[in-house]
Amino acid sequence: MANVNNDVTVTLSQEDKELLIKAIKTCEQIAKNCNYNCDMFIDAGTVFAEIFDEYKNGELPTVIHLYE
Repeated sequence: MANVNNDVTVTLSQEDKELLIKAIKTCEQIAKNCNYNCDMFIDAGTVFAEIFDEYKNGELPTVIHLYE
């Protein structure tokens, strides 16, 4: 069987970088708060995945339930 490898290079504008850094920091803080305030053990990637899963039709709900 043949191997097929694909690479994609993404070039971010300074504005995009700043926005993504802010989003990553927000996800890290949400994870930290969850882990500190209850018995959850989640990371920023899990937080982002849950938020992304709730993103529908270009909108996010105000309240998002996070699960381990």
